[in-house]
Amino acid sequence: MKRYCLWLFCTAVLMLQSCTEEFDYSVYSEHVDAKRKNTTEKNIAKLEKQNRKEFSEFSVFLISDTHLYYHRLRQAKDKINALSHEADFVIHCGDISNEGLSKEYEFTWDIMDGIRLPYLTVIGNHDLVANGRSIYRKMFGEENYTYVYKNCKFVFFDDNVWENTVKDPDFEWMEKELSDTLGQYTHVVLVCHVPYTDEMFYPTQKHAFKSIIEKSKVNLCIQGHRHHPEIIKDTVNENRIITYLITGSVHDRQLRRLDIKQDTVIINDIKF
Repeated sequence: MKRYCLWLFCTAVLMLQSCTEEFDYSVYSEHVDAKRKNTTEKNIAKLEKQNRKEFSEFSVFLISDTHLYYHRLRQAKDKINALSHEADFVIHCGDISNEGLSKEYEFTWDIMDGIRLPYLTVIGNHDLVANGRSIYRKMFGEENYTYVYKNCKFVFFDDNVWENTVKDPDFEWMEKELSDTLGQYTHVVLVCHVPYTDEMFYPTQKHAFKSIIEKSKVNLCIQGHRHHPEIIKDTVNENRIITYLITGSVHDRQLRRLDIKQDTVIINDIKF
């Protein structure tokens, strides 16, 4: 047994010595392969092929907080593919990774790439750990961005605080993009990871977030983070209620489908 172990050790040493090429072994690598870069831009290009300026009813699948739950994510992918005729695209509500590592991002990207529908993402607080922000930008694109689909404006906003390297989310950008003073959009939807009622927010940040939402024409805010599905109704006045739709983690084997209609949004919970 001792001779066998010694033989294994010597073989390993000789193999390492014979290596002439460098290899990347750092878990903190920020490298992103070309095929995985600029995913948001690529998926928007796919959506543009079926987009139109005027409103017509459409549906969107929501998933969130996939973290390291790769088996559950594969199951969610299979469920979405089986129902792909029921929706136009998918939104991932954040926490694509767990520790912001490139391999975590890659594992999730490879599974998501198997979804038959285009998908868009918002960055989660776990995605900001370590070099996660840099990896996210390379793999997907900017954290804050907008997309208008069938006259509905989706505003994707980085509202993370604890793991963020900046003091506050960019509320000035959020307010600018949520303003629809001309009433030109059928719906304006905010997509962010953390609910403003979460303990992560300081009182001043909660106030800033809430006041911007209430001044805007947003009636729906799509979020994740809590790992369990919730629907919070916030009454602004007798004529207006804002719905905060929190999508649970795929670990709970559930996803959601939003049916977006002219005057309302219907929420459907789907088990897999």
